[in-house]
Amino acid sequence: MKFLVFAGTTEGRMVVEYLLSGNAEVTACVATEYGSDMLFEHENLKINIGRLDLEAMKPLIREHDLVVDATHPYAEIVTSNIKEACDEVKTKYIRIKRSSLRFENVIEVENTEKAVELLKSTVGNVLVTTGSKELHKYIEVPNYKERLFPRVLPTVAVMEKCSELGFEGKNLICMQGPFSFEMNCAMLKQFNISYMVTKDTGTAGGFEEKVKAAKENGVKIILIKRPIEAVDEEESFDMESLKTYLSESYGIVQIHKDKKADSSYRDLSEKERVKHWKESMFFPLFIDIKDKNILVVGGGTIATRRVNTLIKFGAKVKVVSPHISEELRELEGKNLIEVVSRNYNSKDIKDCFLVVAATNHREVNCLVGADAKEAGAFISVADCKEENDFYFPAVFEAEGIVGGLVSKGGANHSLVRKTASKIRKCLQGEEIIQNEKKD
Repeated sequence: MKFLVFAGTTEGRMVVEYLLSGNAEVTACVATEYGSDMLFEHENLKINIGRLDLEAMKPLIREHDLVVDATHPYAEIVTSNIKEACDEVKTKYIRIKRSSLRFENVIEVENTEKAVELLKSTVGNVLVTTGSKELHKYIEVPNYKERLFPRVLPTVAVMEKCSELGFEGKNLICMQGPFSFEMNCAMLKQFNISYMVTKDTGTAGGFEEKVKAAKENGVKIILIKRPIEAVDEEESFDMESLKTYLSESYGIVQIHKDKKADSSYRDLSEKERVKHWKESMFFPLFIDIKDKNILVVGGGTIATRRVNTLIKFGAKVKVVSPHISEELRELEGKNLIEVVSRNYNSKDIKDCFLVVAATNHREVNCLVGADAKEAGAFISVADCKEENDFYFPAVFEAEGIVGGLVSKGGANHSLVRKTASKIRKCLQGEEIIQNEKKD
């Protein structure tokens, strides 16, 4: 089976990675080189770079069994073309949709043109967070070179385009998002922003953090509404329902390739073996964390598991999260951990030996990881193994023995759990035998 994914978004990357983990053949379509850089190299992955019109899409779509449209929720023309091309060549089409977030006291407008018209009647600085594609429309705003602060991707092409329009110097913010609440707050204060123009990009696009930061700083929000998509209900999926659909309809189930990697390892050159170990293996080091300051950002299931492991070894654990599990609340009541009930602040990492990022927000986990590395603290990022300095092991212990297991690359958690369970049973059996001999 061959799958075609129109990517370029967080969801697109997730769909591609999931399909590849299920040993599927995938072609990913991205508009720019930047979108390509967000994907990793894989023997089953082909990447098509460049914007495609309706006619260019048809022959490509015809070669595949399923098309997954994971483009941006505001890319209405692209979505319309993908769906029309699929209908014409009789290829199955499905759409990955981001859930929409609703907030009170925002000024909603139909499109960019309406946002520009509204800004013409206002005063004060404006943070424009809608990208560079339609930035040329904002030059109609009086004194736009001084008032407007566009936040765009940090690519040469984008910066050149912005410069040609007159956006440059301190008024041009070139950064990759999504951004945390704290980062948004800092920008709003730095540039004395009165208005923020944004789109409902959902959780994956950092929309919630933008709106909360704006309200915290008294900034008025101008929201460009999402376009209405002509997509049938049965064609719309979120990530979890997509996984179920792929399993039931195409037999795609997430697997791991450790055995294949191991079997081919002996065929690698010495240089390739060194590279393989550097990329997939961590040195198993046992360290003393008794009375060490350890920060856990997040209060859900994963954070709770991490905290329970850490306190067994005498660590001084501080949990930072606006919401925590009942189990963590009980540990706080027993004075086994410290809980700070608020969002993460970069200052929380000060004097920490080790940090765990385990929130439900990719951008927050990424920020925590970056802060930890800058502070020289060991970091474990729950949703991105590539950002880890260490992996949390499956711990097993018995009389006189304690150990932990991780998989190569920190990927195959199921295999680790099963192996650790076997070792525990083996050690328990040895312990029973030793006790019987003593008796």
